[in-house]
Amino acid sequence: MTKRIRTKPFEKPETVQKIQRSIDTLIGRYLDENGSWDGEISAAAIKTLASNSIGRLEPRKFNERFFRGVGAGALWDWFAGHVASYGDHSERETFRWLEAGAPLCTCGMPARFKNGGVGRFCSSACSLDSPKRKAAWEAIKVRSAVINEQRRKTNLERYGVEWVVQRESQKKVVGLKTTLRLIGQEAYDKLMDKDWLYNEYVVQRKASKMIAEEVGVKCYGTVLDYVRKHGFEYEIDRRKVELSTSGVETKVIEFISSLGVECVQSDREMIHPLELDILIPSHKLAFEINGVYWHGASNAEEDRVYRLKHRRKTEATEAAGIRLVHLTDVEIITRWDTVSSMIESMLGASPEKIPARKCSVIEVPKAAAKGFLEENHIQGGGTWCHLYLGLVYEDRLVAVMGFDKARFDRSVPWELTRFANLRHTTVIGGFSKLLSHFEKDHEGSIVSYADYSRSQGNVYLKNGFERISISQPSYRWVSPDCRELLNRHMFMRRNLARVLTEFREEETEAQNCFREGYRRLWDCGQVKFIKKR
Repeated sequence: MTKRIRTKPFEKPETVQKIQRSIDTLIGRYLDENGSWDGEISAAAIKTLASNSIGRLEPRKFNERFFRGVGAGALWDWFAGHVASYGDHSERETFRWLEAGAPLCTCGMPARFKNGGVGRFCSSACSLDSPKRKAAWEAIKVRSAVINEQRRKTNLERYGVEWVVQRESQKKVVGLKTTLRLIGQEAYDKLMDKDWLYNEYVVQRKASKMIAEEVGVKCYGTVLDYVRKHGFEYEIDRRKVELSTSGVETKVIEFISSLGVECVQSDREMIHPLELDILIPSHKLAFEINGVYWHGASNAEEDRVYRLKHRRKTEATEAAGIRLVHLTDVEIITRWDTVSSMIESMLGASPEKIPARKCSVIEVPKAAAKGFLEENHIQGGGTWCHLYLGLVYEDRLVAVMGFDKARFDRSVPWELTRFANLRHTTVIGGFSKLLSHFEKDHEGSIVSYADYSRSQGNVYLKNGFERISISQPSYRWVSPDCRELLNRHMFMRRNLARVLTEFREEETEAQNCFREGYRRLWDCGQVKFIKKR
């Protein structure tokens, strides 16, 4: 019987003849008269058939086609069965495993091919469970404990400390080298200057993040470490209290409770999964206490996230039939009398309630009206108006309404810009009386805008106004020390050089402000109302 192999056109005749002689020798030695494999079934037989003259497996021979071509299909079938059982390893790795004696793990599974050879275990789990390895680890632990004890005794005898790193000289050398490597010599010299840091952090009340950027340190926590090192930790604690919203939130809750109204703190059921800081179910009213530090964006990435955050929460609350009022911690701390009066009015709990029919309408001088609104309106007096009307009761000015030429919608002649009652006083029907008085003497439609962060504009709807639209959210800037809310008009580009320490022409308003430590606090937009006449 003669077996022939298929050759490639480019192979040399000498090579083909050599391979053919090798095959003929193997056939004569291992095949019976029927052409079937007559040798042993083992890894050694595979190596004999598929290896070259120096004992290495040849790719042209170590394959199923070759084995079946020379009549050794039974030997290859035996080998293929082991390949399947050995998992995801290659044919060569399986051959190496068989050549090594097909070792098995302690769990009975085939040992895995590892680092160019066959290991003793099938997995790392079995390796860790090996009694021999456990014993080796225990021996290492014991030896390490002995060596460490010897080191400890030597350090105590020579230096008086247990470990080298506890030596003061070592601490200074290693610590200083590490510090200089991380922050540099110039930043280190500035932060180590106690007087300079006191002036920057305590006197000027700059944010640690702003100081870090000034000296070129990546993490503001490094600045706080040096603040503590110099003994100014009291300033850190004071700022924590100032920036904490939990204190002002508790203040609002206690005030609402003192009015005899029940409220729920941190409600997550009404607009799940969002949380309402304070919910008053009986009045379908909720308050959101926005700490300016946590709700103000300090960079462009945060700014993109925060821009619609409050708006979406307000819309979700309105859809649930609840009026949501946003208050900042700065407003609660600096204008508590006005804020508490506003809360009383919303809950119908003002200490003094005056019917509008008992009041007389007057035209209020501009300076007096502006002063009244500054004290009694949460947003202050605003811009000067063309006309101020007021309600007088028992020689007291108890309400003011301001009218001006329409600023934004030129199709409407008049704009109602401000209305406020005297603090802790509700003039029942006061809005309607002042509006009616204005309409008697002035023709044309009236436009007005309600801050969607605090109002849904129900008083406008009751007085014949039509809700037109809601504008995109606007914003205010928060000072670097988080103690003031600043009108965005102060930061128009033409004013930046005057307001900021360093104005860069190539940067935008936001980039300039973020660089100097200001935060941008977004509102919910303005609801536009028009009363057509």
